[in-house]
Amino acid sequence: MGVAGERIWVVVAGVPGDELSLTCFDAVQSGADAEDVLEVLLGAGLRKARDFAVCEVLEGRTCRILVRGSAQADVGAAGQIEVVSGRGVFADREIVDVDWGVIRLGGESTEPIVPLSM
Repeated sequence: MGVAGERIWVVVAGVPGDELSLTCFDAVQSGADAEDVLEVLLGAGLRKARDFAVCEVLEGRTCRILVRGSAQADVGAAGQIEVVSGRGVFADREIVDVDWGVIRLGGESTEPIVPLSM
């Protein structure tokens, strides 16, 4: 399931229309930042947390990327491609000079993909 806001994009494992996807949708549409979305995604606790990727534009061309589980973010920044994958509880990175990005579930699979351009 993917959700896009003015400055934030989210993909999360699950079925569109389930409770988590609707709560995430409501949060993003009401102007939530990455911390707010993270609270929604981890609200049931770490053991029940689903795979997810979040990209938030902070200021200028700086993005905060949060990734858990099989999710991945590919980010074009300063002429390089940076790959952020979910290791440990979740990955949390700030990347500067971002030109474009793609967040997805399942790495190279055909799971939901959200392309972003700055």
